[in-house]
Amino acid sequence: MDQSYTFRATLKEILSDFLERHIVIYYTNRLHDQIQQKKVWEIAEHHYAMQQEYYDQLRIQQEETQALWHDISKYLRASQAEASDTALTQVQEMLDGINCVVDVNNQVVSVILNEYMNELKQADIKLMMDVNMPKTLFVTAADLYVLIGNTMDNAIEACQELPVDERKISLKLGTHNNILYYEIANPFREAHAHRVRNRYHGYGLKNVQRCVEKYKGNMTVSKENGVFKVTAYLNSI
Repeated sequence: MDQSYTFRATLKEILSDFLERHIVIYYTNRLHDQIQQKKVWEIAEHHYAMQQEYYDQLRIQQEETQALWHDISKYLRASQAEASDTALTQVQEMLDGINCVVDVNNQVVSVILNEYMNELKQADIKLMMDVNMPKTLFVTAADLYVLIGNTMDNAIEACQELPVDERKISLKLGTHNNILYYEIANPFREAHAHRVRNRYHGYGLKNVQRCVEKYKGNMTVSKENGVFKVTAYLNSI
C-alpha cells in the first residue's frame, strides 16, 4: 500500500476524530449554558413575582393604616369640640403628621416612596427628589415597585458604607409625551462596587431591565466620578 495514501488516511481519521470530539464538547457546553440560563431566568421570574406580591401587600397595609388614622383623627376632633384638652391637641398634631410623609400626586408612587422614608431616615441618608407625576400612569403598580424598589435598595446599601455627610440619593421621576423618565443616582465607594459587582449586575437590575423592556424602553447604568447612576425610559404601550 502506498505510504502517502496510508498517511493521508491516518491524518483524515485523526482530523475526523478531533472534529467529532470538539463538536461534542461544543454542544455539551452549549447545552450546559442553556440549562444554566434557564435556571437563572426561573429564579428571576420567582424573584419578580415575589416583589409584585410584596408590593400588593404593602399597598393594602398602608391603605388600611391610613384609614385607621383617619378614623382616629375624626374621633379626636369630635372630642376637642366637646372639651378643650391640651393632650388631645398634641395627639391630633402627631396624627396629622403621620398621614402622608410624601405625596407626589400619584398614590402608587407615594406609597413606594413613603415605605422608604423611614429606612432612609434611620440610615441618615438624604433624599433629593424631583418628582412630577400624573394621578394615573400607564406603568403598573408592581412594575413601579420593581423599578423604584430595586434601584433604591442598591442606592441605600451603597450609601450606608459612606460617612454620614456623604450619604445622599438623587431621584428624578416624571412623564412627558407618554414616556416615563426615571433616574436615581448615589455616591459609592469603589471597594463597594467591586465587592457587590454581582449585585449591581444581578437579579435586581436584571428585573429592572426586564421591566423596562416590557415597556419598549431603554436603561443605562453608569459609574462616573464616584457616582452610580441608573437611567430608564419607559414608553406607553
